[in-house]
Amino acid sequence: MHGITSLDKFANLKPHQIDTWLNRKAPFGKKTLSMVNSLPRFTLSVEEVDTKPSKDGKTPVIVSLQIGCSATCEETGSKTKTPFGTASVLTCLSTGELVDYRRITVRALLREEKFFTVMVNLSKPSEVIEVHISPNDIAGLARTLSYKPFLSPDQYPVPDTRPVLKEEKEEIIDISSHNNSDNSLHRTRSGRISYPA
Repeated sequence: MHGITSLDKFANLKPHQIDTWLNRKAPFGKKTLSMVNSLPRFTLSVEEVDTKPSKDGKTPVIVSLQIGCSATCEETGSKTKTPFGTASVLTCLSTGELVDYRRITVRALLREEKFFTVMVNLSKPSEVIEVHISPNDIAGLARTLSYKPFLSPDQYPVPDTRPVLKEEKEEIIDISSHNNSDNSLHRTRSGRISYPA
């Protein structure tokens, strides 16, 4: 509605705009903004501590990152304290591979910024490190930060493009219990069955 697609955009509205758009009487807009502003806002920071390029084109790139996360919340003057619960901090690759997962109380993030270090292995120049933070009890407040080290493609491991050869192996199935000790058959991986002479 009117281009408002997030709580951050909603918080920048004027009370009379909310009253007009939703056809409500004042002070509905003011109370709604007060509720939205009482929700925590999360911030993320990523700092590269160390990066080790691939050795001989075989080992992955090792990136050490210091991740910081915090939260802020406006005081509304209300005596009722809303429990914000916990927030999840997820570090993963753009390929979907999980790197690190942490959970921390939102009130701890409101008191001070928290830092932790994550070691990430990269195998391709196209891979990007993504850090997500989101409260587990409130929707619409997630934050995402992406990071990619400044490395040239030749500092990453060389991809193995050789075709995988599958050797046909035989599996012997013994059915001697059905007839006699000489009555067995051979089944190959391709599904071909051969009987003994």
